[in-house]
Amino acid sequence: MDGRVATFAEGAVIAVEQIVQWLKGMGEEDAAGLMTDCTLQFRFVNLFCELSGNRDWEVFDVEIETPPKWLKLVRSTKKDASVAVEQAIRDCTPADSAIRDIRWVGQVPHVPTPDQERFAELIADFDAPHLQAAWRKALERKTTDPDGALTAARTLLETACKYVLDHDEVAYDDKADGPVLFARAAAHLGLSPKQQGAESLRKVLGACQAIVQGLCELRNQLGDAHGKRANAPSVEPEQAEFAVNVAGALSTFLLSMTARTGTSSVDSQPADETKAREHSHE
Repeated sequence: MDGRVATFAEGAVIAVEQIVQWLKGMGEEDAAGLMTDCTLQFRFVNLFCELSGNRDWEVFDVEIETPPKWLKLVRSTKKDASVAVEQAIRDCTPADSAIRDIRWVGQVPHVPTPDQERFAELIADFDAPHLQAAWRKALERKTTDPDGALTAARTLLETACKYVLDHDEVAYDDKADGPVLFARAAAHLGLSPKQQGAESLRKVLGACQAIVQGLCELRNQLGDAHGKRANAPSVEPEQAEFAVNVAGALSTFLLSMTARTGTSSVDSQPADETKAREHSHE
């Protein structure tokens, strides 16, 4: 067993919501309620092939990550519900996959990093519920729904840009995408590459603009906002985490500068916005 985590890999993993709906359809309300608080991890075991070569299966072990309040009960008062959950997972498994073993394990509490705590503090200081919702969604999806995490990362960054502009009453096109919004917010805060005297700062801030452009393109190609081609690559959890962390870092940067400078008198740079718009893709 190589220990690969196949969380939400296409054709190999079942979403918790799918299990919940299946259980409700079978009249297993207690089991559905139990599953609602859980998360699933599918770990690749092996690939089995028929001797004829006409069919193969990917075999997985499943870990049901369970809140501590339920873990002791799944083998006692919640035993019937846990059995129903395990059977639903097997019943909902795609035909090209198979389940070898299912284990109930305790959920490890999420411990925020210092950067995550800093961003959470900024959001609280600014009283920005939309930012709070976007940040929470991005964090939740980066390990359980990598495709959705890419979309959430872009939404987070665009929401932060709009908040900065709204905070200082700077006009912008509400339909503008990430690169355009970031260029306008950065220029408003005096962070446009062209506004810098030092070459090193011009390079760093120009790279930030390029990162925003790449992040939005990544979401367009691999995120869940658009339909995918049959041969589209899957998003790995590590890639999703990177995208969320980058979006969080850039958003923190903008909010920190807004908190530090207050209302800025620096006007946006039309040239930067035009350039960003020409290179952005929906």
